[in-house]
This record gives sequence, structure tokens and C-alpha cells, in this order.
Amino acid sequence: DPESPAVAAFRRERAEAVDFHRWLQWELDRQLGEAAARGKRAGMPIGLYQDLAIGTSGSSADVWANPRLFLTGVSIGAPPDEYSASGQNWGLPPMDPRVLREDGYRYWIALVRACMRHAGALRIDHAIGLFRQFWIPEGMGGRQGAYVRLPADDLLGILALEARRHGALVVGEDLGTVPEEVPPTMHSRGVLSSRVFYFEREGDAFRPAAEYEPMSLATANTHDMPSLAGFWAARDVELKRAVGLVESDEAAENQRAAREDEPRPILERLAADGALPAAEEPASPAALRGAVHEFLCRTPA
Repeated sequence: DPESPAVAAFRRERAEAVDFHRWLQWELDRQLGEAAARGKRAGMPIGLYQDLAIGTSGSSADVWANPRLFLTGVSIGAPPDEYSASGQNWGLPPMDPRVLREDGYRYWIALVRACMRHAGALRIDHAIGLFRQFWIPEGMGGRQGAYVRLPADDLLGILALEARRHGALVVGEDLGTVPEEVPPTMHSRGVLSSRVFYFEREGDAFRPAAEYEPMSLATANTHDMPSLAGFWAARDVELKRAVGLVESDEAAENQRAAREDEPRPILERLAADGALPAAEEPASPAALRGAVHEFLCRTPA
């Protein structure tokens, strides 16, 4: 309990250690501010692009300091999908949306302001988590959870207000299993979608550059996905099998076989949009990367 006599005694007895950690936080903030200022001076109009994770560790200062807000006995995750056949349990405690609202969203406001303090752009990880979260009871896996709704209008309204005050862009990671209302609701608040080259296709055909969503940030991949070279060589299938994200050798072999057919429509799209001279494999991984990024630069995103 942060308000307990035991904590007060600890603070007195360990004053130097406590001050050291306070100084660390201050110094991190100072250096981040200096990095942002240096970027602006160097001609970066947006500056730093920060990331707001979907949640915080159960052993974090945030959870300890807000014991009513964060729930125990349950964690946030994701149901089974193409990325993970068994679902995902991230081990992060959810916030009680009733307590969040009763407290006037104090914690959410402070969190967003802290993220935008030195940032010209902010990425909201798993932006669907502002609308609903997949809660998994303690001791259970990703197949055994359920969705819980959050007050999205209030959370997005606060996000938009703080972005306006700070002059910052906001990008919502709206990938994976996303309800239809999520992207238009985000766009109505000026929050950009995420559009990833790998996913922008209709059937086997990749979407032309001109058809990308203007209210979006377009990228080749994400931190959760293989590099272009790794994708090309199906290294990600090997790694997924090694860590259990693909459940059998047969399933891995099927994925590798399917991957052999994927480079052709990629090459055809890059050639059709003028990023490659012909629908032929580039001479090097660097040439492939260059072609994909040239293609992305031709989108209205």
C-alpha cells in the first residue's frame, strides 16, 4: 500500500536509493527532451515517434501506485488467429473501466501527456484495446478468454485533445482481428490507421499503391513480423515452429509450401507500380527493400 506507514518508513530509511531512482527518471526525461530538440534542429519536422504499449507489467510502479485501477487474477491477451494458433497471453493486468471513468480518466490523461511530452508522433499499440480487450483468467490460455468493452469514445476524445494540445500525430495499430467500426471511429478523431505491405491484398493480388488508405501510416512490416529478407526465405516459418507458434511439422511444411507462391504477386505488384523494371526477383535483398519502400512512397498514406 503506497500510503502505508511501512512505505513511509522505507522511504526515510532508504532515502538515498529512492532519490537515485527518481534521478534516473529525471535524467531519462532530460535526455529524451534533448534528443527531440536536436532532431528538430536537424530538420526533422515531426521529431521523435514514440510508442505506447498496450499495458504495463503487474510489478510496475503504475500498478503499485494505482491499486484500485488495475485488476488482479486476469490478464490481457489475444484470441487464436493466423499469427498464433493458440492465442496469446501477455501477462498484463487490465484496468477496470469503471474505476477509470469514476476517477475522471486521471491515469489515462497523465499517461498520454507523458508520452507526448517530447514526441511529435505517438503509436498506440493494439489500438483495438481502446475499444475492447481480450481478458484471460489467471492460469488459463489464449483460447479461454473473453472480450470486455472499454469506453472508447472517452479514451479517443482525450487522446485527440492531448494530440491537439501537443501538436502531435497519432497512429493506431489496427491490425489483425478488428471490428468494422474501429478504423472509421479512429479517423473521425484524426487518428491514423496502420497499413502493412504484407497485408494489403485482395485474395492473392496485392493492392495498388493508389488504393492505400490516405489516413494511415504505411510500412513494409512491423516489429512482430519477419524482415523482407526473412519473409522471402521463409525463415519466420522455421522460427515459429521452433517456439511453438506453429503446432506441427506438417503445418510448418504447409506454410513453407504456401510461401513459395507468394513472391510472384509481390513482384507483379512492384513492377505494375513502377517500383521494379520487371516482375523478376531483384538481384539482392537490398534491391528488394528499395523497391518495396519506393512502392510505399507512391501511396497516398
